[in-house]
Amino acid sequence: MSGPLLADRYEVLQKLIEGPIFTIWSARDRITVKDVSLRILNPPYNLEVPFHNALQAAIGDVQTIKHPAIERITSFETDDGKAFLVGEAVRGMSLTERIRKLAPFSVPVAVGTAITLCEALASLHRAGVVHGDVGTHNVTVLPEGTAILQQSSVWTAYSSSKSAGPAVLPFMAPYLAPEISTGQLPSASSDVYAVGVILFQLLTGQYPFFAEQPVAMALKHVNDRVPSVRAANQAIPVALDEVIRKAMAKSREDRYESAVELLSDLRMIQDAIRFGRSLAWPLSAPLNTEPSSIDESMFEQESVMATEKKAAKRDKRDDYLEGEVPGWVKGVFVFLLAIVVMMVGTWIVQNLGKPKDVLVPDLNRLTISNAEQAIKALKLKLKVKAQELNETVPADVILDMDPTPGEKLREGGTIYVTVSAGSKFVEVPDLRGMNGDEAKILLESLGLKLDDRIAQQPSRDVEEGMIMKQVPEPRTRVERRTSIRATTSSGRRGPDKPVGDSSQKYLYTIRIELSDITEEVLMRVDMTDSRGTKSISEELRQPGDIVELTAEGYGDQAIFKIYYDGEPITQIVKSAKEPEEEQP
Repeated sequence: MSGPLLADRYEVLQKLIEGPIFTIWSARDRITVKDVSLRILNPPYNLEVPFHNALQAAIGDVQTIKHPAIERITSFETDDGKAFLVGEAVRGMSLTERIRKLAPFSVPVAVGTAITLCEALASLHRAGVVHGDVGTHNVTVLPEGTAILQQSSVWTAYSSSKSAGPAVLPFMAPYLAPEISTGQLPSASSDVYAVGVILFQLLTGQYPFFAEQPVAMALKHVNDRVPSVRAANQAIPVALDEVIRKAMAKSREDRYESAVELLSDLRMIQDAIRFGRSLAWPLSAPLNTEPSSIDESMFEQESVMATEKKAAKRDKRDDYLEGEVPGWVKGVFVFLLAIVVMMVGTWIVQNLGKPKDVLVPDLNRLTISNAEQAIKALKLKLKVKAQELNETVPADVILDMDPTPGEKLREGGTIYVTVSAGSKFVEVPDLRGMNGDEAKILLESLGLKLDDRIAQQPSRDVEEGMIMKQVPEPRTRVERRTSIRATTSSGRRGPDKPVGDSSQKYLYTIRIELSDITEEVLMRVDMTDSRGTKSISEELRQPGDIVELTAEGYGDQAIFKIYYDGEPITQIVKSAKEPEEEQP
């Protein structure tokens, strides 16, 4: 059974995960005939155009990065009020759910998962991209056990939304490095910190720091000492405990500088487990390659010197954290803070008045009015530079634009568009019963012309000056700018056009057969005699109806005008001297 179709391409199949910003659905791309995932923006984010532009920029930063452990998001699209990200299909279980059901994991499984995440992060960091939101909520584990890192760089768009930041904070808080809570931006080092937290969860089934409120949890990352995983499980090697402590160090200087460094130590631990080697902290490549039993105390055997140095360093760090901050440190901090405030103030003065750069949205296939509405919030302008005839795209729909979608443009800048002028063919309207001026206005609105050579022909039924014939015939399809030739009535000739005596009353009867319609119409009949014009009938009529009307008129001639739904169709001129059918 087919589901809803988005963008005339993506068949929505099944809801997978509902989050604060996105609801993730599985879908089928009918063009590539492949399974994809759709992250559909929840209200009110589906209406926040600046947020949409920021998302486009974010996914553009990572589209060239290819790694089997990194989910690829291919495009940002909109359709009928829905905005969504299109990515590759990833079928598996969220690592959050996997930990909730199965943790704690064995050391080999936990280390293997962390290695996969570090390999993915190393690929991002080499390209100059910070993931910024590493956490179990952004990791999916495939059925075979492979971890996939998702939503890379999407965090950069949250500041462009009015409420996205607070909405995602509960998910991000358990993994926020201390420096982020004090105002710094995410970095490669903060990504490493989050991997340390995930390792702690995999091995213990718990967060290293926990509080009911997200802000309180973030502050614990800033102030509380990193707990030992060995406190929860003594079977965990000492070397791995130290790796996690270093990954989660409060200071960036004490932490692994990059995912590559953490990856190196994790691989040494993985190799030691695989080949039964002993390890000491700090880790180094083993000299003795002769295997021994895994049950031996290989991970707990450290040099006495390394142990003493580590303990001394930890005691010194604890004293510093728990003691009074020296006065000279406070002085340096105040001095540096003053410099930062001055620099920020200077930047604000220099840049506050400058127009901001905005990303140009995709306006293709929008009407002019819809496009103008879409760029209003971005403070951009729209100008039509050309019109092109198009047999498939309706008039006033945008065909091309400059600059192209995704490029940057200053606020107040102009987007130049080429729009469809519609088909080069148009249907000729029925001009009968119109005068020359009315016909000219109608034809020009359709891209047609009225030929200046207007013929005249006497008629006893059509009022003088009104069109009675036309070439081409009504409803004929012709090219735009075609000239339509018309023949108007010159009225009756000579004595056959009397004015009549306005005091003499006559009965006039007309008979109308509605054989020229295919659906119900409101037919109105107006009669003009020597005393003026009046309506004598206005009723709904059906195709094939035969209508006979009798009315009193003054003068020896009356003109009857017939209208369908308010549009003039034809007129009938009746003379009182003509023989009339006997009236009942």
